Amino acid sequence: MKKLLQAFHQRWEGYKYRFLPWIMFKLPQSNPAQHDYAPEKQDDLLGKFIQLLTLYNTNKTEAAVSDQLLKHRFSLRLGDSNIKEAGRGVFISYGTVLKHDIVAIYPGTVYMPSDAKFFPSLNNPFLFRCHDNICIDGKNSGLSKSIYKSCGHRDTLGKYKFCDFTWLDPYNPNCCFFNVGQFVNNQNNHFLQNVEYHEVDVPHRDLPLHLRQFFPNVNNSSLDLDFVRTVVLVATRDIEHGEELFSNYFTIVNTV
Repeated sequence: MKKLLQAFHQRWEGYKYRFLPWIMFKLPQSNPAQHDYAPEKQDDLLGKFIQLLTLYNTNKTEAAVSDQLLKHRFSLRLGDSNIKEAGRGVFISYGTVLKHDIVAIYPGTVYMPSDAKFFPSLNNPFLFRCHDNICIDGKNSGLSKSIYKSCGHRDTLGKYKFCDFTWLDPYNPNCCFFNVGQFVNNQNNHFLQNVEYHEVDVPHRDLPLHLRQFFPNVNNSSLDLDFVRTVVLVATRDIEHGEELFSNYFTIVNTV
């Protein structure tokens, strides 16, 4: 019985920040910060996002990747979190992240409020809910994985992949290192927030086809939509090599 209770407690600790009734109960006590961004700052964030993908696409050779990381100033890796029982966490494995840099992207299938998502949401701690009830399913296994792959292949245009598939296996050496935002853990009293979530709508017309292979989001709905919602994690301070990334699941963002 003791082991059963410990197992339940461990799963609850990892899931509660995505369990809506618990969030609504805790929200008034958390003093969440809400940020509203002017249109020019939204455009600046979109520009940084496209610049990140462009830089990653610079070259495919091994020699060029080292030079690319120098330009990026940082890289990421997964490892055991510094928070006990939190599971995996995301760490700076190379270089330094500067304040206001985009550190990571939250990957997954994008669901509009009217899209059916009951079955993918079951036992799923990686369903990110945006301020307008658009959701991003960052789970990389089971039904969620199958839906993402199906939608991604549906939207493939000739030789151009419409989205990144490498994030589905984050330990794959070919995985885009920044497409791991779903593994960033919530802050606590000992490890404070150093990144925050920003919602960005990426218009189809603004993202070149050759960069879509690195874009880790795809709409569950068809191409009738003229944009894809993504969530980027932006550094709130300089983050040094070896540090773990921590967010605030209660942060309310309004960037779109």
